Amino acid sequence: MPNPFIPLPVLLQKLDALRNEVLAQNLPEKQRSLHGRGQQQDLEGWQAFVFAVAYSRCFKLSEMCVQLAEEQYSAHDATLRWVKGEQQQFLKIQLKGLVPEYINPRANLQDLVTEKLNDSAPSKDVVFVFFLERGSHTPTVTIPDHQKGGVWILGFSKADHSEVFLVGADSRYSHRGVVHYGTPASRPAEK
Repeated sequence: MPNPFIPLPVLLQKLDALRNEVLAQNLPEKQRSLHGRGQQQDLEGWQAFVFAVAYSRCFKLSEMCVQLAEEQYSAHDATLRWVKGEQQQFLKIQLKGLVPEYINPRANLQDLVTEKLNDSAPSKDVVFVFFLERGSHTPTVTIPDHQKGGVWILGFSKADHSEVFLVGADSRYSHRGVVHYGTPASRPAEK
């Protein structure tokens, strides 16, 4: 049976509980930022939540829910669901992260985008979401030709995580700008 769709407020509570659990332990930075062994699904859950909040606020989508993939190595990491008019809408997302510099100072967004879009199978029903965990500006990157449902890039545009930059397009929407994220919550611990 697939994982259920979780409304954003419920997912926020789950992520806050995870954050409090992580902060209560005396863990190295890599584990506190959800980059340790066995933490990939937690990190993807958090990234899916941030994207869902930004996407729903940017395009004024109601009743946004997130369904996390059952298996870590599936064709997509999460599915967003919302209501538009009287119909449910769905968006499958594949999450890719540009890790913080302290984990890999040589990693860069252009190489990540090019590699992941070129190395993955064509799929018009999956949107790639690249989450930047470094810097606080809207990046400049060249998107190669791809056979995907769309490409989004997002990250926090303020150090307090109150704003998210969101750049990209899919078959429904396109946007380039900043989205108010709200008060800092449900994110990996900062240094």
